Amino acid sequence: MNSTPRCLVVTATNDDYAKGVKGMIKSFILNSGLSSDYLVLGKNLSSQNKKTLSDLPRTRVHNLWLHNSRDHWCTWILETFFLEETSKYDYVFYVDSDIMICKSLVDFVKKFSSYSKADMCVIDHNGTWHKDWFWKGGEVNPGWKEILSHEGLSRLYSQPKTSGRIEESLDDDDPFRGLKFYKPHVFNAGFIVFKNRFFGSSNHKKLKLSILNKKPDNDEKFLRHFFREESILHAPTKFNARVIWLDKYGDGYSDEDVHVMHFVGQENKPWLNNKTKWESEWHKIFNKGNFNKSH
Repeated sequence: MNSTPRCLVVTATNDDYAKGVKGMIKSFILNSGLSSDYLVLGKNLSSQNKKTLSDLPRTRVHNLWLHNSRDHWCTWILETFFLEETSKYDYVFYVDSDIMICKSLVDFVKKFSSYSKADMCVIDHNGTWHKDWFWKGGEVNPGWKEILSHEGLSRLYSQPKTSGRIEESLDDDDPFRGLKFYKPHVFNAGFIVFKNRFFGSSNHKKLKLSILNKKPDNDEKFLRHFFREESILHAPTKFNARVIWLDKYGDGYSDEDVHVMHFVGQENKPWLNNKTKWESEWHKIFNKGNFNKSH
């Protein structure tokens, strides 16, 4: 990248998570090292919260307009894919309100840009501390776990005839013999980054249509399923470390490596607590003064 990339950070919130959004945006401004605009999709925000968020540097608040009828916080952020302004940016960050940027993301963006075939980047959701970038997904896995979870087929195959592969148990003329079942993705939807070229692409258009038709009730499950046939670029876990797994990541984990902390779990929201090291760090960022449009 020869010039500073333009980034857009998008999140969605109501009054319950407005403090989280303020902390998240401030952490981006202070620590990411990126040139970013911030767009908050607000669901019935109070006038005070609208003002508080709008007063942050380079931040806009839009009233949430639901394309999908499932009105739930797990789906609000899917409205990102219907925003016209996404095409104006080099990178679009699709993030939860309980994200905290701890260190620079400049090298993250540079590394992501070097993968010419990738137009999106995710982080694995398993409790594993991945140190490397890798591709994952799009693998055909015709096993009973997949066929039984497929809508409509579970009624026909409620009792597997074998523990082996589907092809080994279906008759030659079985209409389901030629279907492909993919190993499910397990990425976390709290921190996803898209390149500019994704927006307006055929895949983007299919995604919007699928949202309108399926009316999903959970963005993570929906996105995992939508991209099931694709191999997706995964970044190291340090770019989306989940606070609930810090003691499960193993010997490879170190606090010093964390670039992005994700306060997963209703009981772990930092604006409701200030007990742990990471919660204390969030409060330092949240309470930092002299933070206005001129920052």
